[in-house]
Amino acid sequence: MALTELYLLFKTTGSLPYENEDDETKNLKTRVIEFIGDEKSFFFLLQYLEDIQNNVPDEDGEREIVELWKKSKNYDKWSENLNALIKGLKEELKIS
Repeated sequence: MALTELYLLFKTTGSLPYENEDDETKNLKTRVIEFIGDEKSFFFLLQYLEDIQNNVPDEDGEREIVELWKKSKNYDKWSENLNALIKGLKEELKIS
């Protein structure tokens, strides 16, 4: 999820908002100048996010992230974010 969030954020804004005033070498806002991926990688991310959305069991039999978020007060926001990420990847892949 985080990789998709970072990719879509970079695509939208042209930068990553992480700044470290104490150490310029850790300042992603000015150091990251390109963020790309291939179609195979985007399809992998999309499938992974859709599996999370559909609560498809992983190799351990359950998706712990889903269980943790369901117990959270922010489940609805998390679910909306997940849907937005899936939509963003589908737009990237030009699929509906």
